[in-house]
Formats: sequence, structure tokens, C-alpha cells
Amino acid sequence: MKNISFLISITLFLSCKSQKNTIERFPQRVVAENISNKKDLNYYLSSINIRKSSYESLFGGGVNLRIFTLVDPLSTSNKSITEKTEEFFSTFLISVTPDGDFYTQSKLYKIEGLIFPKIIEIQEDSYPDFSIKIEYGIFNDRKTKSFRFKGVK
Repeated sequence: MKNISFLISITLFLSCKSQKNTIERFPQRVVAENISNKKDLNYYLSSINIRKSSYESLFGGGVNLRIFTLVDPLSTSNKSITEKTEEFFSTFLISVTPDGDFYTQSKLYKIEGLIFPKIIEIQEDSYPDFSIKIEYGIFNDRKTKSFRFKGVK
């Protein structure tokens, strides 16, 4: 009986000893990288107007929108408009992500050529599609236009 209890004790001790006592975490890799040569990314990030950016959740959180407003001098080609207002056109960057997946399944849309834009309405269509109604233009010549987008399932 002593031999059996000794063998059981040794077996338990060895099997427990083979397990690791520490929890391995993801390896930490902190790196600073100069990405200044990515001209489009650099342009967009430097042009974002943070105060005019927004976050919207559609379909009960199933589709998430991040809408960034950019001051966009590169899209300002109509000099007659800018001479009247002395303003640059604006661009909306719209990032669409499904619930819980913030990169691999995202879509990115751009609406450009807007002067003094204002989002009037964001409307859910059939899941996951949606539309955005925008009012834009100079003070005495405002226009409204709706844009339809495909969401991410």
C-alpha cells in the first residue's frame, strides 16, 4: 500500500511539475517608425478636423461608422467658388466596420468636393447598407444630396 501511494504521489508530482507555472503573454514589441513617406496617409491625418468628426452606430451596433471631416485643398479645383468664399473644399472619410472587427473587415469611403458640408441624416437601409444625406454649398446656393453605401457583414 505504501508503494502504491508513493507511486501515485510521484506521478502527481511529476505531472504537475511538467506544467508551466507562468502565464505567457503576447510578446511585447514597441517600435517607433517614420512613415512620413506615406503621402496619402500623412495628408489625411494632417487635414482631419477633430472637432467635426463623429461616431455613429447602426443596426443596434452591428455596423459602426467613423466619419472624419478633412479640410481638403487638393480637391479644391474650382477657383470661382474659393474666390467667393475664400474656403477650401471639405472631404468626408467614412470608415465602416462591423461589430467586433475593427480592421480586417472594414470599408473606407470618401466624399469630396463639398463646401460647408453638413450631415443631415444617416439612415439604415437593408442590413448592412446605409445612406447619408448631406447639405452643402455656399450660403445662398445650398444643395442636398444622398449617398448610398454598402456596409460590412
